[in-house]
Amino acid sequence: MRYFKILCVVLFASFLVACHQISSGTVVDKYIDEPHTTFIPVVSGKSSVLVPTRTQRRYILVVSGYAGNKRVEERFEVTAKEYKHYGIGNTFIQDAVLEIEGDRE
Repeated sequence: MRYFKILCVVLFASFLVACHQISSGTVVDKYIDEPHTTFIPVVSGKSSVLVPTRTQRRYILVVSGYAGNKRVEERFEVTAKEYKHYGIGNTFIQDAVLEIEGDRE
């Protein structure tokens, strides 16, 4: 039972850390996290083997905004289309529907 309580506290803390404090703000930086290979150890019996795994390309926007009275910078993973749309200095709103010219019929 003791380990279950510790596990619950750790999971709850990780959920709090994973939540975004802001949902809108000004784009202060943007970058692409290129795909790369990482190795995950897999235990098979008494030996372990490093298995290569390939990560996906990620498009990241760094957004600055206010949470309460504190200025906060957070990173948001967006689609390639959103990445091209937003420039540094633009206002970013999470989960906003983009209307880019040429998309409308």
